[in-house]
Amino acid sequence: MGGILLEPLKVFIVEDDQLLASALSMLVETLGYFVNGVADSASAAVDGVLKLHPEIVIMDVNLQAGG
Repeated sequence: MGGILLEPLKVFIVEDDQLLASALSMLVETLGYFVNGVADSASAAVDGVLKLHPEIVIMDVNLQAGG
């Protein structure tokens, strides 16, 4: 009997530390999710989320000012 194949949830990552953003992306994908975008500022995050429509957002709450 065939099972229903579900697409992995789309995850958007907002992190201004590029090394941490990369590590988070790898971890999320290892867990079976799909990283559909990464942003390094609040304004880029808003634009990305509105364009890409992720189901989950992992966000750094201490982003550096300027974005």
